[in-house]
Amino acid sequence: MRIMKISHRHQASALRKTMRSSMAPCTHAIKSAHWSKLAQHTHTMLVQTGRLIQLRMLAQPRTLAKLRMLAQPRMLAQQRSLANNARGAKLSFFKLALPLSLSLVLSSLVSGCSLGASEVNLDRYTLTQDIAPESYLNQSYSVNVALAPILNQGGVVLQVSDVSLRPAKNYRYSANLDNELKLLLIDELNKAQSSTRYRYDLFVSKFQGTLDGEAIVEVSWQVSGMRSHREVLRGGKELNSALSEDGYEALVLELKNNYLHLIKEMIAQLPKR
Repeated sequence: MRIMKISHRHQASALRKTMRSSMAPCTHAIKSAHWSKLAQHTHTMLVQTGRLIQLRMLAQPRTLAKLRMLAQPRMLAQQRSLANNARGAKLSFFKLALPLSLSLVLSSLVSGCSLGASEVNLDRYTLTQDIAPESYLNQSYSVNVALAPILNQGGVVLQVSDVSLRPAKNYRYSANLDNELKLLLIDELNKAQSSTRYRYDLFVSKFQGTLDGEAIVEVSWQVSGMRSHREVLRGGKELNSALSEDGYEALVLELKNNYLHLIKEMIAQLPKR
């Protein structure tokens, strides 16, 4: 019995070995077929992924172009609205600026016509063109000349009514009028060899022309001793004269002559040495 059991065991073991050896090629074939299918599937997936990437790369410019085409009308509309706004702002500016500029031009024309000055005059009028050169540097005489405020603005003054004076804007003196009148006085004192012991104070209240063609000069004077301060002479006078011709140049010459006439009268009244 024991011998029979051993033989059965050997037979079963031999049978298992035989079955294993016979099934090994089948198992190997099954494994090979599985890996082959897996490799084919992986290759297919890689190919499809590559094609998808290529399609996306090809489709991207088209998509961008489509987006640009869609956005272009909006951009154009925004640009047109901005241009229209700018154009409207320019039109509104010109609508406001044009009437203002026209009103300024008209007002300047009216004011120019009211003053009677159609052209800008660049000439300047001097009163000291013919005085002696030494009078400019003569410091022997103590002289002070003061002007009414309206005369101290540089322009030739016109009396347009009984109570109204107007200095010209374009017709002006070449230097300060008080200095010009002071030099004229020093020149006349030097010519007359007047005393240097006196102080000469003058106040010019009128030095103007009228619309009727007259030249008006009014001067007040006071002469006093330099050391004693005692008053030697006090007086004043107004002188009117008609112009020989029209124009500012004739007016300035006549004003100068009237002033010289008045200061000569003053010098003639001084005490003799």
